[in-house]
Amino acid sequence: MTPKNPTSSMSFTPGLVASDLDGTLLDSQSQLSQRTYQALESLDQRDIPFVVATGRPLRWLEQAVAQMPSYLICVVSNGAVIYDPFHSQILRRTTISPSILRDLVQVARELLPDACIAVERVHTELIPDTGKGPKDEFLLHSHCSQEWGTRELPKVDTAELVSEPAVKFMVRQNDTSSEELADVLFSEIGHLVNITYSIDGLVECSNPAATKGEALVRILDYFDLTEESMISFGDMPNDIDMLQLAAWGVAVENAHPSVKKHADEIGPSNDADGVAQIVERFLAH
Repeated sequence: MTPKNPTSSMSFTPGLVASDLDGTLLDSQSQLSQRTYQALESLDQRDIPFVVATGRPLRWLEQAVAQMPSYLICVVSNGAVIYDPFHSQILRRTTISPSILRDLVQVARELLPDACIAVERVHTELIPDTGKGPKDEFLLHSHCSQEWGTRELPKVDTAELVSEPAVKFMVRQNDTSSEELADVLFSEIGHLVNITYSIDGLVECSNPAATKGEALVRILDYFDLTEESMISFGDMPNDIDMLQLAAWGVAVENAHPSVKKHADEIGPSNDADGVAQIVERFLAH
C-alpha cells in the first residue's frame, strides 16, 4: 500500500494523536499498560493533544479515562458525542431524529424479526440525584427476548423507543455475524444512517454525520490543526474513516482484516503496546 503521506513516517512530527480504546489502546484485560501510560505522558509534555475515539457509551468511559495520565478529549458512541471528561461536559452531540428512528425500527423488525433492538440517548443536563452529568440512557425494545449484557435493562414499546433523538440505534442477533447483519440492513437503511460494528453479533447505526472521522475534523479545527498533522490508531471497521483521515493511519496487528487494508502501517498488537511503540518512534526524532 502506498502511504498517503509521501514522506517517510520517521520524519513526521504529529500535531494530534487519536486512538480507539478497546482492542487498540487498552490490552485484552481492558488495562492501560505502563508503557502506554508513559507514551501518553510524553505527548502531554510536548503539548500534543491526545484524543480517545471509541464506540463506548459515556457510562462505560469513566474507568478507562481514570487510567489516563492527563487531560484529553473523548469521542464516544462512534463519533456521535464529543465529550470533555474532566469537566463532565458534552461539547457536541449528533443524533438520529425520532422520525428516522421510527423507520429504522420498522425495517429492522421486518428484516430481522428475531433480533433485539435498542437505542442509546445522551442528555446534557445534570443527573438529579448526584449533581453530576451528563446523563445517558440505554433502552431495549420490549420485543427483545435475548440476553444483552449481564444486567437487567429497561424495556419499552416502539412509541417510547422513538420518542426522543438517539445517538445510536442498535440491532443485535447473537447467532449472526455483524457482517451479515450489516449486509441485511444496508440496502434498506444505508441511505438513512451510518452502519458500523465493533462487537460480533451487533451493528450500530448513527447519524451519517456521526463518525469518528467527522468528530476528529471538528477537534482538529478547534486546535487549528489539519488532518496532515494527525496520527490515528484502530482495530475495527468503525475506525476506518479516522485511519483514512489521518496523515498516518495505523492498524494494530490484531485488527480486523478490513481495517488493515485501509491502514498506512500495521503496528504491533494492543497486547504488545502497539500504540506506545509507534508513538515512541514518532517522538524519537
